Amino acid sequence: MPRTILLRGLSLAAVSLMLAAAGTATPPVTINGGGAVSPQQDLSAANNPATGAPRSEFSTFNAGSSSVQFGTYWATNSGVAQNAFLRNDLTCLIDASTSANGGSCIGPVGGTNTVHYVASDATLTGLQISS
Repeated sequence: MPRTILLRGLSLAAVSLMLAAAGTATPPVTINGGGAVSPQQDLSAANNPATGAPRSEFSTFNAGSSSVQFGTYWATNSGVAQNAFLRNDLTCLIDASTSANGGSCIGPVGGTNTVHYVASDATLTGLQISS
């Protein structure tokens, strides 16, 4: 089944290069997102408990980057993921994943609640894109 990954703004590589060039000693930028349950293990599995070795795309990336880090992958479903991305509200993913706030999106949008990416089993419709 095809998978759609929606990204907001600059690519991770571009963000990493900009931060590396700046040479700042600021805390890492956290990349927020989530979505479909099926890719969760490949993307965000915990490191091997015996060796500490990375076992997923995110842990491998996080081990090599000090300026940009992937945060929690909030596994929900494609509809919730698309809604969170379009609203730019991370609480949509968190609340649906944890059942907090009745699974509602409570905002605020953007800022620390920015949704940088989502994984979905469905593409956006023309209406979703135009609005």
